[in-house]
Amino acid sequence: MQAKIRLERRQSLIFRIDPGVPWERSPQEDEGGTETGETVTLTGPWQVFEQDTPPLNAQLDSWTKWEGREHFSGTLTYKQSFESGGGADGPVTLDLGEAHEIAEVWVNGHPAGVRMWKPYSFEISSLLKEGENEPRIDVTNSLANRYDRVSLPSGLLGPVTVSFRKS
Repeated sequence: MQAKIRLERRQSLIFRIDPGVPWERSPQEDEGGTETGETVTLTGPWQVFEQDTPPLNAQLDSWTKWEGREHFSGTLTYKQSFESGGGADGPVTLDLGEAHEIAEVWVNGHPAGVRMWKPYSFEISSLLKEGENEPRIDVTNSLANRYDRVSLPSGLLGPVTVSFRKS
């Protein structure tokens, strides 16, 4: 088996290989097929806020482009909603696209996980309800912007998608 891997700046990849578990090819590898289902892109505006401050309505972009946040280091919270008819009979994945640096996700008030590097994707099937669902995403950047007075990309850049797969 071969794999081509390209890591961007600040990305990491960890492989865990258990020689006691037999390797199986996925149907997509065997047949060249693709998964079926629907993918929805969560477009803005997003509600973005810091702790108990009133939310801003903003499009996904680096904080360093926002007035007064050029050298901000800390955590901002993003909220958005999407509809689910409960029709997916397979996994549902929330993919944040690009985020800098650490993303912690909740869906409908329940924790979905934390990611420190790509891929920023979360399996959220068990957290969904029929009708409106609300992901909450806390993104924390590094201290480099504050201490080094640089403007490294920060925050949730997206695109954020929800993929409903059929089994």
